[in-house]
Amino acid sequence: MNEEEEEHLGEILLFYKYVKIEDVDEVVEWQRRICIEKGIRGRIRIASEGINGTVGGSLEAISYYEQEMRRNQLFHDIHFKRSAGKAENFDSLMVRKCTEIVSLGVDPARLTAAGAGKHLSPQEFHAAVSTTLLKREGESDVDGDKETVVLDCRNYYEARIGCFEGALRPLVRKFDEFVDYVDENAEHLKDKKVLMYCTGGIRCERGSAYLRMKGINDVYQLEGGIHCYLEEFPDGGHFKGKNLVFDKRAALGSQNPTKVGSCFTCDLPFDTYKDQIRCPCCRQLVLCCDPCQDIIDRISSAALAITNTGNDDEEKKSSGGGIYENKTEGGSGPSLSTEKDGLDGIPSSLQISDIIPNFNTLTSKQQELALSYPMWFKDFFQGRWQYVPLLLRCEACAQAGRRPGQTLRRPRAPSRRGLLPPDPAAGEGAVAA
Repeated sequence: MNEEEEEHLGEILLFYKYVKIEDVDEVVEWQRRICIEKGIRGRIRIASEGINGTVGGSLEAISYYEQEMRRNQLFHDIHFKRSAGKAENFDSLMVRKCTEIVSLGVDPARLTAAGAGKHLSPQEFHAAVSTTLLKREGESDVDGDKETVVLDCRNYYEARIGCFEGALRPLVRKFDEFVDYVDENAEHLKDKKVLMYCTGGIRCERGSAYLRMKGINDVYQLEGGIHCYLEEFPDGGHFKGKNLVFDKRAALGSQNPTKVGSCFTCDLPFDTYKDQIRCPCCRQLVLCCDPCQDIIDRISSAALAITNTGNDDEEKKSSGGGIYENKTEGGSGPSLSTEKDGLDGIPSSLQISDIIPNFNTLTSKQQELALSYPMWFKDFFQGRWQYVPLLLRCEACAQAGRRPGQTLRRPRAPSRRGLLPPDPAAGEGAVAA
């Protein structure tokens, strides 16, 4: 039995429900107990405003979990979104008591999902996007309608590998930055019809409610998110690329092989994130194709040999932790050390032709990457030293001119109005409001 067949013996559930929970601790313990009993793994967030989770396990375990949820009056009508998978798609089980079931950064007492925009079924959303695209091309017979904006409310690294045609993709690193984006763009959006979408629908609930609270009233959201849309339109419909998921499957695509993402260093089509490839300034996931990663690995290894940099923790401690410290004060991201604030250039004595024998067959941008090595940074990440090029900075850090070594306790996008450039596969609508 191959791996794909084995995966179909299990299932992954994606679900959420906004509902008032009086005893959050009791629900946390109940969820933890039934998951441990059946070997279910995943992530579940529980707050007084509701529950949000993604869990995986065997078919028998997931069936049991669903039955237990249905027996609870709070969750008897919860909608489960299903996909093939297994418990091993998650490292562990995490059941957490939280203030919000998705972190928008706004007090749930002040903003509830009750104020969300109107839900559109995948078919209705598809039709609305179709009309929007036709109007932009001047081919629609609908006159007098206000301008329509298709708004992606996910993080920009998610939108970089997949999005709806013509969608606005804000440069937000975390969902709580979406609030800042709306604040800065409220006046531009007030006279527009807004079609919102996210992975499974949950971010749109309070996200659309926040738009309405800011006076943007004509707001609609894709019910069930991209997940349900791709079930309804397996060829991808108006969604191009992949839908990023937060487990070991990494991303789910449609039958359409179109690649929306591209390598940060050489611009070739590429849409597979790897956990060890991250922005050297804020540790956000970035795209780096296999050939470029090979170039980086070869040059980094050669440079480390020349500079006699080891891989043990003692050297890291004695050097002040390299560019990064691996702990934070009150946050979950890395904290940047200020002990080094400049380039740790690789000695120019490296012979690129010896390190990369196929140099002449590389693309011009890949050759540019290799030749830029004197301006690479020395970095300690995931237990090892490495040299990394500035070209691997994410869009937000590049836009801000941020360099490794700058103090950054909590990385945030420098401009909430900044947008990813339009991709030909995603239409020409990704322009600033």
